[in-house]
Amino acid sequence: MLDGNTIYSILKKYNLEEAKKYTKEDLVKVASEGRATHTLSGSIIKAGKNIIITLSLQRPSTGKVISSIPLECRGEEEIIPNVDEVAIKIKSDLDLSSEQIAGDIDKDLSIITTASSEAFKYYSQAREFHTKLDYEQSIPLLEKAIALDPGFAMAYRSMGSAYGNLGIPEKRKVYIKKAFELRDRTSERERYLIQGDYYKESERTYDKAIEAYTKLVELYPDEITGNGNLGKIYEDLEEWDEAIARCEVITKRNIPIFIAYNNLAIYYEIKGLYGKAIETLENYTKKFSDSAAIRRRKSYIYASQGKYNLALTDANKAFSLAPTDKRIILLLGQIYLLKGDFQETEKEFQNVIESANENYGLQAKEGLALLYLFEGKIGRSKEQSLQGIEISRKNDAMARECAFHDDLWFIFLTSGDFASALKETEKIWHYALGADNFDWQRIAIWKKGLAYVGMKSIEKAQDVADELKEFTEKGINKKAIRLYHHLQGKIELEKKNFSQGIEYLNKVVSSLTAQAYSTSYHDALFLETLALAYLKSGDLENAKEQYEAIISLTWGRLKWGDIYAKSYYMLGKIYELQGNTSKAIEHYEKFLSLWKDADPGIAEVEDARKRLADLKGN
Repeated sequence: MLDGNTIYSILKKYNLEEAKKYTKEDLVKVASEGRATHTLSGSIIKAGKNIIITLSLQRPSTGKVISSIPLECRGEEEIIPNVDEVAIKIKSDLDLSSEQIAGDIDKDLSIITTASSEAFKYYSQAREFHTKLDYEQSIPLLEKAIALDPGFAMAYRSMGSAYGNLGIPEKRKVYIKKAFELRDRTSERERYLIQGDYYKESERTYDKAIEAYTKLVELYPDEITGNGNLGKIYEDLEEWDEAIARCEVITKRNIPIFIAYNNLAIYYEIKGLYGKAIETLENYTKKFSDSAAIRRRKSYIYASQGKYNLALTDANKAFSLAPTDKRIILLLGQIYLLKGDFQETEKEFQNVIESANENYGLQAKEGLALLYLFEGKIGRSKEQSLQGIEISRKNDAMARECAFHDDLWFIFLTSGDFASALKETEKIWHYALGADNFDWQRIAIWKKGLAYVGMKSIEKAQDVADELKEFTEKGINKKAIRLYHHLQGKIELEKKNFSQGIEYLNKVVSSLTAQAYSTSYHDALFLETLALAYLKSGDLENAKEQYEAIISLTWGRLKWGDIYAKSYYMLGKIYELQGNTSKAIEHYEKFLSLWKDADPGIAEVEDARKRLADLKGN
C-alpha cells in the first residue's frame, strides 16, 4: 500500500494533484509509478444532506473493474465509520487468503486516525502544504484538527515536524512527545514512524530510533518518510555515505519528493562533491519543476564554493518565485556578507527585522550581530545580541536566545573578558539541559573549558576537558570528539607543550568536512587555534598556511568575522617577518579596509596602521 506522500508526489509528477477525475490512462500511470497491482478510485456526490460515494476497485494494467462499491452517508460524520466496512469488502474482492486476512492488522479507522471527518479534512489540507514545504500554512490547519480531536496522534506528529522544519525545536519535541503518547491510535506503519521520531528527538536513543525506522522500511521498502528519517539519523552520526544511500532509495523512485533531493544535495555538498550536488537539484528541475526551494538550495551550494555571483543569481530567482519567504532574504544577507558587501548585507537583514514573523526577525538580528564582527564594530554586535536575548525571552524562543548567548560568549572571549564568557556558558548549559539537547550540552562544556583556558585556570580547564571526553564517549555522535581534541590542544599550548597541542589540533582540522552551510560553522575557530600553535612554535610557514585557509573559507567564517579580519593582520605580520614587504602591505591594507570603521582603541588596528606606515616609509 502506497503512503500519502508517495501518492501525492506521483500525482504531482503527472500534474494530477488537482484533478477532479482520473482516466484509465491516469490510473495506469499512477499504479505503474508506484508499482501497485490495484487502484481504488471513486467519486463523491452530495444529495441534500446525504453524501453518495462510489468506489471502483480495478486492475489498471488490464482496465478490469473488479468491483464497484457504493457508500451512502448521512453527512460527513458517517464517512469514517463506513470506511471500515468498505475495507472488509475490498479484502474480500482482492481474493486474499484466510491466512493473509488473519495476519492483517485490522483496527477501526476512527481509532487509528480520527473519528472526526472534519479533523481529518483539516489534517489532509495541512499535509498538502507540508509536502510543498509550506510549514507555516500547515500549522493553523493542524491546530484546527487537534481542536476537533485532541487524540489525533498523526496531527500532533505533523505539527512537531512542521515546527522542527521551521527551526523551533522546543515546540517540535512537545508535539512529538504528545504523538508518542497517543501512538496506540495509529496504524502499524504510523506507529513505527512516531516511535522513530520520538526516540530520535525526545529520548535521543538512536539505537531505538534506527530499530523503529528499520522495521518501517522492512515492511514498506519504498516508504518515503522512514527512509528520509533514517538518512537524518545518519546525518547526525556524520555517516554521510549511509545518509546518501537512504536518500537514493527515494530519488530512484523517480517521483517529485523534493526533500529527498534536497537532502541528497546537502550530503554531496558536505563531501565536497559540489558538482553532484548541483546536478541532483537540476535533475529534479528537469524531471519535475523549478521552485524557490530548489533555487535556495543551489544558492547555498554555490556559496559553499565561493561562487557568490551564482549564489546571488539563484537566491534572487528564488525570491522572484516566493517573494514573501523571509528565509530567502536572510540567505541574500548572508551571501552579501561572505562576498564583503556589508552595505547590502545590512539592508537585507533590516528588511527581515521589520517582518511580523518574530522567528525570522530574530535570525536577522543575529545576522546583524555577525556583520558587525566583520567590521570590527564589537560594541554594536554585542548590542544586537543583548537585544535579541530580550526579545527571545518575551517570545519564549529559547533556541534563539541560546544562539545569542553563544554569540556573546565569543565576543567576551575575543575581547579578553573570560569571566563574562564563562557566565555565558552557564546560560547555554541551562538552555541545553532544559531542552534536553545533547549537542548544545556538549558545546556548553567545551566553551566552558575554553573560558577557563583564557583565565589561565588550567587545572579547571583540564577537569572540564576530561568531563567533555566522557560526555562525548557516552553520546551518540562519537565524531564530535573533535571538540575535546580542540580543548585539549588549547590546554597543551598553555603548558608550552607545542608538539602535543599541534597533534591534537591537527586531529580536529583533519576531521572537518568540505565547506557546507550545515557543518562548517566552527571551522575558522579551529583553524585559528592551529595557526596560533604553529606561530608560537616558530613554524611561520605552517602558521601562514592556516591563516590562508581561514580567509579562503566560505560558510566556515560566517560566525567568526573577527577571526576572519584578524587573519589578514596576522598574515601581514608573518610576511613582514619573512621580509616580503609587498605581501605584508597588501594584507595590512586588507585588514584595515575591513575594519576602517572599527571601534576605537582596538590594538590590532593601531598596530597595523603603524606597521603599514613604517613599511611604506611614511
